[in-house]
Amino acid sequence: MSAVVLEHARRLTSSATAFVGIVEECTQRLVPAALTPDARELLSEYPGGDGALHGNSGMWRWILEKQRPILTNMTSLDPRFTGMPEWHIPVRQFLAVPAVMSGKIVGLIVVANAEEPYVERDLKAVERLAALYAITVQRTRTEDALREMSLVDELTRVYNRRGFMTLAEQQIKVAHRTKKEMALFYADLDDLKKVNDAFGHKEGDCALVAAADLLREVFRDSDIIARLGGDEFVVLAIDVAEGKGTALARRLRERVQARNARPDVAYPVSFSLGVARYEPDRPVSLEELLAQADGKMYQDKSSKKNAPAVA
Repeated sequence: MSAVVLEHARRLTSSATAFVGIVEECTQRLVPAALTPDARELLSEYPGGDGALHGNSGMWRWILEKQRPILTNMTSLDPRFTGMPEWHIPVRQFLAVPAVMSGKIVGLIVVANAEEPYVERDLKAVERLAALYAITVQRTRTEDALREMSLVDELTRVYNRRGFMTLAEQQIKVAHRTKKEMALFYADLDDLKKVNDAFGHKEGDCALVAAADLLREVFRDSDIIARLGGDEFVVLAIDVAEGKGTALARRLRERVQARNARPDVAYPVSFSLGVARYEPDRPVSLEELLAQADGKMYQDKSSKKNAPAVA
């Protein structure tokens, strides 16, 4: 959509140069989304090489702060103009319009160096594009947020069952095609009911968050970590050679022990753990893999219950 907006803005105003940028929600930094070739080349040669390209420009700063457009056919005489750095292409005419939604700037459309001086008609045309662009950006962000909500567990911020099943199914197809081995870890948080009974359900939620954090510490960003529901977690570890799954399980237990040894913790946490391997030469479905890991997890849990008490 950014590319479409850029092309329309450039064509409607007969401009040689155009730029469409998005204002990031978290950082409020303006980052490029679409550029004409000369602007792209400029960005590649700029020493910073990022979206802070015009951070010191008085005109750009004024637009972002005031959320109002600028139209000038002689930039050097504009009181908001603070000069151009040596590496910048010459800019004679300049027309920039912020894309605003619900009182917040979400993007910016800029055209420059037109064949003829910019007039009110050019401003109106770019303003209409900016209004449409703001709607598009906001809708995309809303869709992304809804998509994340549908795939991510609200409490622990790892994937939920739906998110795991969706991503894991895709990853199994990739592993089968690329002949990569994987390991599925089924981790059941022990004694969550005791925490709830002794400290309350709010603290039980904290125990679930702590469990998810421990899994994040051990596994990589590329691995798929999820809470299936209740006190059950799973991790699909990508590209794990034979023997490495055991090392990962050992590392998880070491992290758990280190956490429980801290003097500030009110109660210990631990996992009953089952691990199943995915071998591309002997492929199984995700449901079969989950069943294997779940069965081994229950073996681990049973062994704890049947273990003799230590005097």
